[in-house]
Amino acid sequence: LFNELYRNNANLSDGPERKHNSNCFVEMMAVDGMYDYMMYVGRVVFRIPDWLHHILAAGRILFKNTFEAYMDQYMQSKLEAIVQEHRVVSLITQLRGTTLRNLQTLQQKFSSGVGQNETNRRKLHAHHNKPQGVTGGP
Repeated sequence: LFNELYRNNANLSDGPERKHNSNCFVEMMAVDGMYDYMMYVGRVVFRIPDWLHHILAAGRILFKNTFEAYMDQYMQSKLEAIVQEHRVVSLITQLRGTTLRNLQTLQQKFSSGVGQNETNRRKLHAHHNKPQGVTGGP
């Protein structure tokens, strides 16, 4: 009702009774657990509307423990899947191969670049040391 788009559509006064739509979750509040972090990210980053934030805040009492237990179990299962020995060995081997290839590529670029830089430096030096005003020819 107080949006600039609608101007004073409800014919309400501009007095102190005018309600300011503030972000009620930006106030200092303890953030504890995955549910609270999701509410915070939703409110600050995605700017969810007030009514959805209030529904999530009311549902916090009912769903916080269940949601966090589910997320803990889900993250634990994903972590166990990743930290299996053969997967870790595979990741280390891939990382080592990629690092060595990148190192060899950098060495090749550096070694070829040094030769080019020396040639360019000599050309530049010869250009600057060329006598001014002297032209060739009879």
